[in-house]
Amino acid sequence: IILTGRTTDPRDPTLFKRMMELAEAHRLGSHFRHLGLIPYDDVVALIGAADYLLNPSHFEGWSTTVEEAKSLGTPMLLSDIPLHREQAPESLFFAPDSAEALAQRLLEAGQRPRLARDSVSVLQGRQQMRRRDYAAALLALFENARGVTP
Repeated sequence: IILTGRTTDPRDPTLFKRMMELAEAHRLGSHFRHLGLIPYDDVVALIGAADYLLNPSHFEGWSTTVEEAKSLGTPMLLSDIPLHREQAPESLFFAPDSAEALAQRLLEAGQRPRLARDSVSVLQGRQQMRRRDYAAALLALFENARGVTP
C-alpha cells in the first residue's frame, strides 16, 4: 500500500503513527510505503499504475483523487460515505469505522484478476489531452460570455 501526503492531522495528531505501529504489530509494516508529499505528475502516475485507489475517508468534498482514478480507469476501494457512493458508484465500498470490512475488501480486491491497462505514459498523455480540451472549452465559454469569438 502506497501512502502519500502529510502524516499529521490536527484532529488526531497521532493517527499516522498509531496506524503504522499497528501495521508493524501485525507484521504488515513492510507492505506500506509512505512517499510524503509528491508532485502531481507522480500522483497521476501512481494512480495510473495502481491496482486500486484506496480512499478511507470519513468525510470528503468531491474527491480529486477519485476523479483521477476514474479518468485513468483505476478501480477503487472507498469508504462507504454518501459522497463516495455518488461520485463512484461502481467502486468497492467498506464501512469507514471497520478495519475488518476494509480487510475483507482488500482480500476481495486481491482475488480479482488484474485489469489489462495501457501504460502510465499513455494514460498520462490522454489525461493531458483532456486537460487541454477542458481548458480550451473553458476559455471559449469565457470568450463567448464576453461576446468575443475565438
